[in-house]
Amino acid sequence: MEGQPPKYVSPPGTWKTKLGLRAASILFIIVLAGIGGSLATTPRVDTVMIIAVVLAPAIIVTFAWDVAEIVCILKRGGNRGIHPGAVVAIDLFAWLGWGCLLLFLWASGMATRPRYVIEDYSGYDGANYRYDESKVTPEDAALEKQIRGKGRAMIAFAIFAA
Repeated sequence: MEGQPPKYVSPPGTWKTKLGLRAASILFIIVLAGIGGSLATTPRVDTVMIIAVVLAPAIIVTFAWDVAEIVCILKRGGNRGIHPGAVVAIDLFAWLGWGCLLLFLWASGMATRPRYVIEDYSGYDGANYRYDESKVTPEDAALEKQIRGKGRAMIAFAIFAA
């Protein structure tokens, strides 16, 4: 019995496609982690909790799952990956998690209202906290534009990862 091939052998087109999609997923989450890290280290930008609490766990779990599937495809006999039922279940949970993460990224305002994550933002009127566009300094306007661009890029790569 030892010399027999496995009961199921994955066709080359199937397992190569799986490898390609998992590798693309890893690439997307690496880019997403880089963008998130650059936002988290930007002075006066308060996104550390968003990145650390929401984004980092999703990135770590997805990365580990993609690596596990790649290792199984390359090491198991017949280029079989993880059991298809487990793949569907975990990928659905991951998809739901990424969907929630996308909603949170959108709701946090990084892509739509980045002034809310800038500390000491100059566009607010003293005691009333009303937005006054005429008071926005050029530095804050540039920082707002940078955060908006990175927020939109994060949302795009999170969609790709999902």
